[in-house]
Formats: sequence, structure tokens, C-alpha cells
Amino acid sequence: EFNPQTYQKTVGYTFTKSGTYTVKLTVTDNNGLTSTATNDIVVNNTPPVSSFTISPNPINSKETTTLNGISSRDPDGQIVSYNWNFGDGSFLTNGPSLVNRTYNRPGTYDITLEVIDNQGARNTSQNSLTVRNRKPKAVITYTSLSVKAPGSLSFSGSNSFDDDGNIVSYAWTVSNGSTSSLVNPS
Repeated sequence: EFNPQTYQKTVGYTFTKSGTYTVKLTVTDNNGLTSTATNDIVVNNTPPVSSFTISPNPINSKETTTLNGISSRDPDGQIVSYNWNFGDGSFLTNGPSLVNRTYNRPGTYDITLEVIDNQGARNTSQNSLTVRNRKPKAVITYTSLSVKAPGSLSFSGSNSFDDDGNIVSYAWTVSNGSTSSLVNPS
């Protein structure tokens, strides 16, 4: 640590905060006469460092993941703002450093975190989240499960659903080898 009373020709000092500092040197000769010099030193703000994790990653659609920006830091001040871009067209300004987020559609999302320090300096980091597609759910509805031969029954797959997309085809198979691609075969 710097001792202002150090009587040396050369001294060192570490500036830990930005701002303007006055450095003063007074020299005294062997007859007791003195001279003083001053200089103003400007210490510039060091920008903050944005950093965050995504856990878990990957996730299935409609699951929640945690975005954790607590590892962001400001070496010479403090972070005063966390601005999230969730990569899906939505944003959170002046949010917390820790956010739980649910993604409803599969895909890759480029998420960014911008941090702003108490001097207004900014820094941004980016991570990618993979959201996997969920399997569709097949649902068979029917009017009866028994019939006298020769006879037919009707089945419907119209109550089948896909939480994160659309059903694009139906494939029916009967144990005797018959097949159909209709939504409601008879």
C-alpha cells in the first residue's frame, strides 16, 4: 500500500477506481528549502465484463432454463443494469442477474446479456440455447372396440396433438397388415 510519507525518489501507486487524482511532490534540499509540483492524473473507467451461463442446456420446448449472469463483474465499480435479449424477440431491461425463462418452440436461440456499470460503460456477452422438439402425442378415439365379422369400425386421430408444432401426417396400421394415412379411417 502507498504511504504518502514515503521519502523516496520513485514511488508506485495502484489506482483502483476511475476519477481524477492530484499527485503532489515536495522536495527539500540540504538547506531546508522546498519546492512542490502537482499533476492531475486521470484514471479512466474500466468497462464491466459480461458473462453468463445457461443451465440446463439443451432443454425440451416448454421447459424452463436458468440464465445466470452473476459472474459478470466490474473491476473498478459496480454493475447497475442487466439487459437481457432472449433471442426470441423479447427483452428484459434493467432486469436481475438471474432469470428463469421458458421457451415454447424448438430451435437455437442466441441470448445476449448487456451489463452497464456505474460510470455508464457497457459490455455484452452471448451464449446459445438449444431447445429440442417434443414428440407429438398420438390419441385414438373410437365408438366401439368390437364388431361382428364382416364389419367395420371407425377410428379417429383428430385428438392427437403436438405441443410445439403441427402434426403433418397420420399412419395407421391394423394387425392384419392393413394401412391408412387418413386422419379418420374406417
